[in-house]
Amino acid sequence: MERFNNVKHIILYADDDYEDVELLQQGLSPYTAIDLETFSNGRMLLSRISQLTPKDPLPCLIILDIYMPLLNGWETLQRLRKIEWLNAIPILLLTTSEMECDRLGTRNYNAHIVVKPSASVERESLVDKIIAYCPEEVQQQIRSVSS
Repeated sequence: MERFNNVKHIILYADDDYEDVELLQQGLSPYTAIDLETFSNGRMLLSRISQLTPKDPLPCLIILDIYMPLLNGWETLQRLRKIEWLNAIPILLLTTSEMECDRLGTRNYNAHIVVKPSASVERESLVDKIIAYCPEEVQQQIRSVSS
């Protein structure tokens, strides 16, 4: 619980689509208690994770695009779940796919899947969906600081 006392809550986001990254950056910008760190592929995100020390705050959420070069979201998810101290951190896979096999696959890795919205109205609710996966204490802090 000590790690939730930080002013900023870190969300790590790997996606090679600049427009999707920009969309999430803009959507999260009103939430001043969130520090969104972005990476263009899973290897870069894993490199950042490997640099964390026990004194560093842990991310409150990790978001992965499924279809990325070098190391896709599924491969990154599998590697993240092998790191024991990350098991309590929620992981979301973002995708344009609505295939049932993707949903079923996330259950094996204690992860969740969120379909990327296509309409602008749906895009506004994406940020609310994402924040809902953060731990409850983090959600409360994020919303109270941003109000």
